[in-house]
Amino acid sequence: MCQKYRGDPSRCVRILSQVVGFNTFIAPLHPGNAESDVASLPGGYVNLGANYNLDDNQNELGTATLYTEGAKVGDAAQTVANLGVDYRLNRAVSFDLGARYVDNLYADYSINNSDFLSADNDGALQLPSYSLVDLGTTVRFSLFDTDASFRLNVNNLFDTVHIAESNSNIHAADDATEDQLWNGVDKRNFVWFGFGRTWNASLRFNF
Repeated sequence: MCQKYRGDPSRCVRILSQVVGFNTFIAPLHPGNAESDVASLPGGYVNLGANYNLDDNQNELGTATLYTEGAKVGDAAQTVANLGVDYRLNRAVSFDLGARYVDNLYADYSINNSDFLSADNDGALQLPSYSLVDLGTTVRFSLFDTDASFRLNVNNLFDTVHIAESNSNIHAADDATEDQLWNGVDKRNFVWFGFGRTWNASLRFNF
């Protein structure tokens, strides 16, 4: 399988994979992107045997080996807990509260990532856990002899600052100072913070 490089149609990437042990290996090629995610479950050894960069004439431009033994799946939390509560004040007004806890979230990595070119690497970077709370309320009423309702949602009610994902795996040094870290994560990492507090409202008529 050959995937074109975005912005350079003369180059493409071919993935040859090798799996050793009882493990699950995933290496999809994303349309329009030369990067391929590598995922493995703990307990075995997965080696992305070779990454061939080829031109249109299938000439090899270079190879690389990724060592991902024990590396966690990136960009997908392995522990997620949800709790929802609904409360009806009366026939017209109701409230709902949703809480979500996210843990064991790790940074993403790809075939272009140099962090896994050495067999002696620190693995995927674990990101801080976080909890989010959403609040909603619904008010039902009659307008011009028509059933109607007003809905208000507040997402991330407490405006919790959290890292949603990371595209790099720079581990904090043992002697790192507080000004070099954010919640234990090295500030040199390229991360995406999740949305802060947002809200939306809607008005509905039932004809």
